[in-house]
Amino acid sequence: MLAPIATPRSKPNIRTVFLKSLEPQDRLILQFQFEDDMHISDIARRLQVDQKPLYRRREQLFRELRSALEKEGIGADEIHDLLDHPDDE
Repeated sequence: MLAPIATPRSKPNIRTVFLKSLEPQDRLILQFQFEDDMHISDIARRLQVDQKPLYRRREQLFRELRSALEKEGIGADEIHDLLDHPDDE
């Protein structure tokens, strides 16, 4: 799974807590996207779902993740930094 986010203003496990709140298929979508660097078409094949609704679902998950992070005081710039450079923590 994705490693917990640790920033000076956040709880060290916000990403873990968020992921545990998701349905198993939603966790897989994010895992395939971020850990396995899979394209939506590959994820759709793997999960045996249509590609178009999967795009919408992924975008919804991104909005939910962003909202959870922002509630913890992590701003958009920090979110982009964490996603662009996750190993720089």
